[in-house]
Amino acid sequence: TSLSATLRQVSERAYFYVEDRYWDGLSPNQRVFLNNNISVLSREFEDNIYPKEIDFWGAEPNPGMDNDPKITILLEDLVSGNGGYFDSSNQYPKKIASSSNEREMIFISVKAGDFAKVFLGHEFQHLISHNQKELLRNVQEDVWLNELRSEYSVSLLGYNDNFYNSSLERRVSGFLQNPSDSLTEWPNVSADYAQATLFGQYLTEQYGQSILSETLKSPMTGIDSINNFLKTRNYLEKFSNVFENWTVANYLNDINLD
Repeated sequence: TSLSATLRQVSERAYFYVEDRYWDGLSPNQRVFLNNNISVLSREFEDNIYPKEIDFWGAEPNPGMDNDPKITILLEDLVSGNGGYFDSSNQYPKKIASSSNEREMIFISVKAGDFAKVFLGHEFQHLISHNQKELLRNVQEDVWLNELRSEYSVSLLGYNDNFYNSSLERRVSGFLQNPSDSLTEWPNVSADYAQATLFGQYLTEQYGQSILSETLKSPMTGIDSINNFLKTRNYLEKFSNVFENWTVANYLNDINLD
């Protein structure tokens, strides 16, 4: 339920902590290598992730409950297969959530390497979403749509521009292995992320990026928010029709058929 970590780097918008137990097990050369990787991640957050996501999704809690505009990023030795996570309990005082760190906080695998920026981009959207939905509008977003937006953030940031060995390629592979997984049910397995990722790509291709950004800033959630977006822009189809069209497009898989 707890671990010790030390602040290793500070940037304009973030504190970078590293789990002590992991750090203590590194050689001097490995520590230098990790610090260099943190520096690269820090610059990526400052120059790409933060400005692009804030511009597209809206603001994170700032200065937030700790009255500090900087975000805490903890590089932790996570269980294999986990790239990172966001825990909204840290957004509340201890009298409400006893395990809260009482700060805006994101957890990233310390072993993520080049994919650390992908996971950070994904998790940062969750922090923004928590502010836009729960804190500002007092509603809770459906998990599938929240995860869809986080997966789309990876494309928004340019990390899927080169398809080979990208996060998108991994999601496509996962989708092809289990194309019948439910989109809206969320037992939190890899197939769920694959469905959400590909459906998000389809939504933005057909209706523009604003279908994701504007529904985030809506007091409505889930399917209702998407139906409202389509209605207010005079589209004839509803969510059920969009989903059906997507399944047909996946089945035909031929752009020559329009």
